[in-house]
Amino acid sequence: MKLKINPYDEHIVIFGQSGTGKSTLLQYLAKQLTKNKPMWIWDYSLQHDIFPIVENLTDLYLGNLVYRPQEGSEEEFNQFCEIAFSQYNLTVAFEEIQEYANKFRFPTPLSKIVRVGRGKGITYIGVSQRPAEVHNAIISNSHHRFIFRLDLPTDIQYLKRWVRCSEETIKTLPNYYFYYYSPKYQISQVYEPI
Repeated sequence: MKLKINPYDEHIVIFGQSGTGKSTLLQYLAKQLTKNKPMWIWDYSLQHDIFPIVENLTDLYLGNLVYRPQEGSEEEFNQFCEIAFSQYNLTVAFEEIQEYANKFRFPTPLSKIVRVGRGKGITYIGVSQRPAEVHNAIISNSHHRFIFRLDLPTDIQYLKRWVRCSEETIKTLPNYYFYYYSPKYQISQVYEPI
């Protein structure tokens, strides 16, 4: 898979059902993107160990790390985002982003990362099982959209606004295969597992 991703200027979203390959792709992208700049992963689902694991906000540092939330509360998430936004040249990946940025709320600290973080070299990767529940700004500001298999009609209908892929393709992707769409580079295709 040869994709052109500018780690200082471009955002990413990854969607798909549980077990279809989202976290595997995130780890692959982490290896590629951290050649140029550090990454923090908000590990809401407790499944990453690609980088050193940090479990307290006071222990965050500018380098590659996986943050395992103690409570997963909105307050803890907002503090994490505030600390990330105080950095420069950082990629922040959020597992299960819909838990914090959905149709009903979009916390200010995350909004800063999404809307103006690029000016500081801060980019994001939003990962979710439920694209229809993710705040529009997360998707609309993304330059790279990776879609694994989904079967809920509400998710598929919602994605039609953001990608150029048939409903049948999204519903029948085998595990670890994904559809990729980049509005910036006008790429639209299905990829085999990485």
